Amino acid sequence: MHHIEDPLFRTIFNQLPEPRLIVKADAPFFTIVCTNHAWQEVAEGNIKDLYGMAFQQVSEQAIGNDELRKIIQELLSQSILARKNLILPPYQLPLEIGNETEKWVQPGCTPIANDLSGEITYLICALPDVTKEIRNKNKLKLSRLNEAELLKEQHLLNQDLADINRELGLTNQALRKSQESLSQINRELEDRILERTRKLESSESRFRSLFEQAPIGMCFLTGEDLLIELVNEPMLKIWDCSLKEIIGIPYKTASQELGDHFSFDSLQKVYRSGETCVNNELKTKFFSKMGWREAYVNVIYHPLKDQNNNVTGLMIILSEITEWVVARQKAESIQDQLNLALESAELGTWYIDVDTREMIASKRLKEMFGFEPDNGITLEQYIVQINEDYRDTVLEAIDRTIKDGGRYEIEYPIYTDQEGKQRWIRATGKRFSGRDGKPDHFSGTALDITGRKMEEIRKNDFIAIASHELKTPLTSLKGYLQVMHAKAVQMEIPIFLNAVSRSLAQTERMHTLISSFLDMTRLEAKGLPLTFQVFGVYTLLRDMADEIEMFSPGYQIMVDPLQDFTVYADREKIQQVLSNLLSNAVKYSPKGKRIILNCRLTTSEAVFSVKDEGIGIKPQEKPKIFDRYYRVESKHTTMVSGFGIGLYLCAEVVRLHNGRIWVESEVGRGSTFYFSLPV
Repeated sequence: MHHIEDPLFRTIFNQLPEPRLIVKADAPFFTIVCTNHAWQEVAEGNIKDLYGMAFQQVSEQAIGNDELRKIIQELLSQSILARKNLILPPYQLPLEIGNETEKWVQPGCTPIANDLSGEITYLICALPDVTKEIRNKNKLKLSRLNEAELLKEQHLLNQDLADINRELGLTNQALRKSQESLSQINRELEDRILERTRKLESSESRFRSLFEQAPIGMCFLTGEDLLIELVNEPMLKIWDCSLKEIIGIPYKTASQELGDHFSFDSLQKVYRSGETCVNNELKTKFFSKMGWREAYVNVIYHPLKDQNNNVTGLMIILSEITEWVVARQKAESIQDQLNLALESAELGTWYIDVDTREMIASKRLKEMFGFEPDNGITLEQYIVQINEDYRDTVLEAIDRTIKDGGRYEIEYPIYTDQEGKQRWIRATGKRFSGRDGKPDHFSGTALDITGRKMEEIRKNDFIAIASHELKTPLTSLKGYLQVMHAKAVQMEIPIFLNAVSRSLAQTERMHTLISSFLDMTRLEAKGLPLTFQVFGVYTLLRDMADEIEMFSPGYQIMVDPLQDFTVYADREKIQQVLSNLLSNAVKYSPKGKRIILNCRLTTSEAVFSVKDEGIGIKPQEKPKIFDRYYRVESKHTTMVSGFGIGLYLCAEVVRLHNGRIWVESEVGRGSTFYFSLPV
């Protein structure tokens, strides 16, 4: 900065009105380069004597004020670091003795960088006098404070005026509200009077409408003379008269024309006592153009009272129930006839509420089960009398009928005395829907079939004994025929071989029939044993197909392709079921037709099926097809032998395995029998 020595620079620099100081940026020394004349005001002594000296060393001479000196030293250091012009807040110089005028300066520092290197080489420190600006600001601030005070006072005055206006407004508003309230009260009183008037008119209109449209006869009598004031149309029809004939006249006078079957004495008694009189199913007579007729009525005499509880009149409510009573009497007559028929047939009856299981039994049913006829019994007591082996079956049948609504039909033994004498009961029933608000119920009849059942038991015993006695010689006969068959094969005599083969087939059929009879008797005695084992389904179906092809040639026996899997069941009994179904398919199908065996596996069961292309089964025959001894009778079945026990045994065997059995059939196109086993 060689131009500092330039006289022109010196002249201009010295003429600057603000104190200025130029130092080198050689912190921490800050060598003094030069000052202008105005700086002398803040220095102690002649400032020129300090040129070339470190500001740090001669700062007391360069700046007389200690606090200002520290501010300048800090400002120089900060300016080098910031590399930009820094201006500090205004600083008030201490008051001089004899001079009480305050003075303010605002320290500032500007760094000067080298044009080539950009390095900070000099610092120019300035102390401009900002006293005038500070005073002006203070004056402005004071002026604003004064203005704020004036505004505050004005605001308070305005607020007072507003409060006064608000009070006046509230007073006026209160006066208006009072006036409006008085007007509203007047309007409400007028509206209430109008509303009450309308309600009275509406009530009277509704009363008249109800009175006139009521389906029962109604009549109003007033005063001690019981003048007829109001009568509705049903009452006029019952009395068979017109309104003009009886309105406004005393009831006693009118009753002479009406036959006085509503006793005038009874009406006067109600009028004097003030107590209602009710007569139900009152038998009376009415006079009409056709003459007198008997009738049944429900009649009520009801006193009408004023606010002091004094009787002022009577109301007659009359309902003719002749048709209902006659219908009830007919129903009672029919019920009596039914009871007589039940007694003649010795049938017991019961009624069970499906929700509460409350039981009502007839006297005959109680007698059957060994109870006193006049004592009530519960469903639990009824069940206890049943043979223990049959209780669960009966309960399941009851629950199933109540739940599904099907027909309840079952036979079971009971014990009715301490000696353990057994009697057999046949029970039939059904779930019925409740009517007229009554709950649904399960009702039916019970018949003592001990005589017939004992005959069946004796017959079954005979069949069992006979079958057992026939089985031994039949086994021997089968063995001899098998030996003869082997010899016939060796001798190669076709006629002899064919005769022996046919004899073996007939022997096998007789063996199957005897086994079926024995199984049926075991089922009747609840004693058919099952031997469970794991076996393959495909092997069983293939064996059954081969057996049928051997004994019944001429049919296309097919086993549908299936994935072999195993089931856990009695193999011999399942084989017997399949044998019965296949035998029926052969019996009821023309030769040359297909018979298809199949079994498929679902998530919960194995479903077997035997499909034929035979004569089919009529829809009405399907529900009975699995009943014992039941055979379909038609022109196509007259030449088919059988006792009707095969499908019954199939159903029972499947039931013992906890499975299902059913049939799908179309007349003329064939049948498919299904049964399932749990897996």
